[in-house]
Amino acid sequence: MLTVQTVHKSSTHLIISPKEHFLQGRLLTMWKIMIAEDNIVSSMALEELLADKGHQVVGVAASGREAVHMDKNLMPDLILMEINMPGKINGIAAAEAIKSTRDVPIFFLTGDARQELMNRAKRMTPYDLIRKPFGEEQVSKAINRLNHGSDQTLY
Repeated sequence: MLTVQTVHKSSTHLIISPKEHFLQGRLLTMWKIMIAEDNIVSSMALEELLADKGHQVVGVAASGREAVHMDKNLMPDLILMEINMPGKINGIAAAEAIKSTRDVPIFFLTGDARQELMNRAKRMTPYDLIRKPFGEEQVSKAINRLNHGSDQTLY
């Protein structure tokens, strides 16, 4: 349900929900996103790209164990998870642990194309894979598929 709130006498502001906003005449869903990525360059690039698109990065985890812990505290709407995380818990194991407690979309990030990793990652749902090196279009399309069930780019 849309409600209109007067901000000033001459303008109005649409209040839709905490996650939906109008951008250039289009309704877009903005996400609270947690990044689980041990590569500082990749995590910084993702943070900048997501912020430029209006999403809120609520946390960055540098290990699988940290990602599981941060998810419990931050409750993000979406997680971008590197598959090859350091430590005893890799990205897939961290994603499985998170998904066992709550239903949250997790997109995997990887530069590793080993078939056994891909097969294990594909068993997760909702599933998407963002290959490194990633670009703005690749990340935007993945999020848009989640928003709209298609690969139509809205950004």
